[in-house]
Amino acid sequence: MAKEINRPTPVPTVGRRVTREVRVGSVGIGGTNPIRIQSMTTTDTMDVEATVAQTIRLVEAGCELVRITAPSQKEARQLETIKT
Repeated sequence: MAKEINRPTPVPTVGRRVTREVRVGSVGIGGTNPIRIQSMTTTDTMDVEATVAQTIRLVEAGCELVRITAPSQKEARQLETIKT
């Protein structure tokens, strides 16, 4: 007697919505661009080392866009340090 193979249920194809393109730097989002993988850091923005390390891990995992929170002017200024 042959053993039954469990196969995943096929996912139905869903059409894409018509959207306009927005650019983040050189990365196009929406329009006819491919679907982008993106995430957001969970580290304290003031902790440059941890934020950079988490950003690198996200990029290595395939993220094309990484968002870093800057809830105040202090964190916004810290983004310049993180950028370099």
